[in-house]
Amino acid sequence: AFGGGAGEDEAGLRQSRSAIDALIGLERSRGVASERIIVAGFSQGCAMALMVGLRHGETLGGIAGMSGYLPLAATTAAERSGLAERIGECWSIDAGAPGVQNIVVELRVEVDAGGTVRAVRPNGAIPTEPRARMVYEAARRALLSPRCNPLPLPPARLAALRDTVFRFNPRDLGLR
Repeated sequence: AFGGGAGEDEAGLRQSRSAIDALIGLERSRGVASERIIVAGFSQGCAMALMVGLRHGETLGGIAGMSGYLPLAATTAAERSGLAERIGECWSIDAGAPGVQNIVVELRVEVDAGGTVRAVRPNGAIPTEPRARMVYEAARRALLSPRCNPLPLPPARLAALRDTVFRFNPRDLGLR
């Protein structure tokens, strides 16, 4: 079934994705940088462009589509929710500190092949204001915590984490 939803042919979609990933791999083997590869399509081709482009292990140059949908969208939302739940279990701050509820810090991670976070870096500068630095350090500890690793993602999705911004604030833990 096309158009998203419960009737999606997950096996067929994943098979098509593998074929497109193989084509991208062929271009990469010819020396084309991933940032110079664009996936595009119309209708079901749009759906596959979105599925491949948003889940590919390397950053691609772009995704273009017309009149399509994102296949297996619930999987992407479930992955994000699973990450937020896991990391949220390890994140704690002094929520009573004055003004801390307005602080937002963003971090990026490097993970190994098993999904364990090995490095955390700020998405921008490391905060210098003491309360923001407290939130930053708590978020960093949560991402590196052995209790919260490895991250709950399939191996094929781990490389995509390098383009994920983990956003922490005392009111909400979210990913974008």
